[in-house]
Amino acid sequence: MTAPSLIQYADSFGANARTTSSVSWQAGDLIVAITGDELGSQAPGAPAATGLTFTAVTGALCGGGSGSYTYGNAYTASPSVSGTATVSSATAGGGSHQGLMVWVWRGSGGLGNIAVTGAAGSTALTLSLTRSGANSCVVGAKFDWDANSTTGYGWTPTVANDREHTQDGTRWTYYVADWGDQGSAGTASYGLTGVSGLFSSLMLEITGTA
Repeated sequence: MTAPSLIQYADSFGANARTTSSVSWQAGDLIVAITGDELGSQAPGAPAATGLTFTAVTGALCGGGSGSYTYGNAYTASPSVSGTATVSSATAGGGSHQGLMVWVWRGSGGLGNIAVTGAAGSTALTLSLTRSGANSCVVGAKFDWDANSTTGYGWTPTVANDREHTQDGTRWTYYVADWGDQGSAGTASYGLTGVSGLFSSLMLEITGTA
């Protein structure tokens, strides 16, 4: 297998609706998006961009429906033509703080296995993800309802790109990362070390190609 190539990453965090900087893609690329919100009862709008159609990843919703957890969900798009656009997510309402994260992958066999915390938050720092094939990459996000400090945090396994590790006042704390070529198919624990919190978490396998 050949590992997919990460072409671009963009995100936007803050109050209400979010819009990323422009991202570019080619036909056949895999675009992965994660949305998050400080309140599980506030669902940000699905990602939208001119030239892209995003579909929710089955089973990826975590923390949704409860004001006692943070919210997370994942989406993918597989364009048939090249393009460039910003990606937006509509407001969840109520002035809550939310985030939108977008990755553009090339040479991917598509989305593989996923691991999520489920409806309720979890204090677990890692999620066990079984990679279905060799040379997959991984993207992940962890949203902390307790809004704890990031002091002393670390990623496990070692990440290719530490995208976000931000305490947003007393609202929430968000962590975002991606892992490069993970070698042989198998199971590993992905997430954080050195901190604590009540997390809604998502880990997604990006498969390679033969």
